[in-house]
Amino acid sequence: MKNKEFVLSFKEMDPNNLPNYYEYGYLIHQIKEKLFGTYGIEFGLFADDQTSNEIWEILEEDL
Repeated sequence: MKNKEFVLSFKEMDPNNLPNYYEYGYLIHQIKEKLFGTYGIEFGLFADDQTSNEIWEILEEDL
């Protein structure tokens, strides 16, 4: 497994420099809990650096 480089380490996080980070994390947690409660399936976040534009284009076509 290839080690990924991160822009920011958790140990370096300072709420004064990233004032909304914890609110974002809490919101994502609540959304995941609601989805699990509704569908009984655990959802996770993912990043797709290679096809992110393609995903949005397909969504735009569908809408």
